[in-house]
Amino acid sequence: MRFHRMSGLDAEQLDELEEMVSELMDEPWDKRTGRMRELAFREALIVTSGYMRNNITEDVWATSSAWTSRRSPGASRS
Repeated sequence: MRFHRMSGLDAEQLDELEEMVSELMDEPWDKRTGRMRELAFREALIVTSGYMRNNITEDVWATSSAWTSRRSPGASRS
């Protein structure tokens, strides 16, 4: 349930959000042509919900995530 901590949504809520947002989209998330997206549709919803929930920008999120993974016990070191 890692996504719950990040997005603030449980699995059922995330399913509902995914359904509602996909109905609003003009084109499918995975077009099968062109450059592939780095995140799956559900992952993108989780990240976006996390941004909105915490009212933070992508730069802050990336910096925080990088710092946390370097400092976390058990994180792999290169």
